[in-house]
Amino acid sequence: MILFEWKRAVGIVLLVLAGLLLQVGTNASAEDRREVVRKSRILLGDAHRAYALGDTDMALAKLDSILVTDPQNPDAHYFLGAIRLDMADTAGAKEVLVEGVALAPLSRRLKLLLARVEIARG
Repeated sequence: MILFEWKRAVGIVLLVLAGLLLQVGTNASAEDRREVVRKSRILLGDAHRAYALGDTDMALAKLDSILVTDPQNPDAHYFLGAIRLDMADTAGAKEVLVEGVALAPLSRRLKLLLARVEIARG
């Protein structure tokens, strides 16, 4: 009987430790996500500045960099689609915007720009 209670106590301790480890891992993931979002915002600002200064290639590179580390970033999809539309690359704009809408289906901004792309495509 004592052996059974000892095993049960060890099992409970292991479950508690596993829960604590899982919680620490979750906190680390949340911190990692915050860091990705912070870097994405910086890169998005850099992309806006580069595009405003006429450096389209640099803006596109910054946006591509965002999508590598933060593929669900709706702002990067929107701006990339807008630049491609401005470049008359309607196929490229449609591709990135369809992906953006799939990832952020509630984004009216992405849907409106996608509609503009469809109109431009004829």
